[in-house]
Amino acid sequence: MMAMALLLSGTLLAQGSKVKGDSKSFIAFHGGPSFPIADFSSTDMTNNANAGFAKTGFVLNLSYGYEIKNNFGLTAGLLYNKYDVDSKKIVFTDPETHDVIPVNLDHWQFYGVTAGPMYTFKAGNKVKVDLKVMGGIVNANAPLIQVLSLNITNDAWHTAPVLQAGVNFRMGVGKKMFIMTSADYLYLDPTFKYTYTDIISGVPGIDRITEEFHQKMNIINVTAGIGFKF
Repeated sequence: MMAMALLLSGTLLAQGSKVKGDSKSFIAFHGGPSFPIADFSSTDMTNNANAGFAKTGFVLNLSYGYEIKNNFGLTAGLLYNKYDVDSKKIVFTDPETHDVIPVNLDHWQFYGVTAGPMYTFKAGNKVKVDLKVMGGIVNANAPLIQVLSLNITNDAWHTAPVLQAGVNFRMGVGKKMFIMTSADYLYLDPTFKYTYTDIISGVPGIDRITEEFHQKMNIINVTAGIGFKF
């Protein structure tokens, strides 16, 4: 809601700045690779209970910014991130036969909104740099687990707060158009609830078991795209 309010108020404020011929608002669409780090990318299931097995993914962003006064402003954004799971490094064995049980996990993903303050300064004749610290909320999705090609978990979604900090580089290529590159750090720690069978739980005689778990997600996004000033 905060992000949408900023988008609306920024549009209204921009109308006043147009009278003076200024372009204080901008909007940009950008995307690129997203790199999971720390626990989120770990594949050490034996020594790290928070290992996420996340592979390099991608991110799509729609960003808005409004320069208020003295280099300070507000920024908001919509984001979508997705990561495949490195299932080849997840190994389960049958406790009786010691045979390897094929396990497959599809992906982690989340979408959401962020908003926060922004500090902007010029780094050249046509280049502006935005430093930003943002907070928001995302709807996150845990991987669907398959054993022997059978789905043995539910599709788990949960909302969670997200923190974001980063920098934009905006290089003007026309009167209103610019190319933007960004680097951002994201952190979220959603809690999920799985319902699954005793194939994974190892508890004989119990058909369905429900368990909550959380996944720390530390992420670095590197993106590029195009934007417009207004």
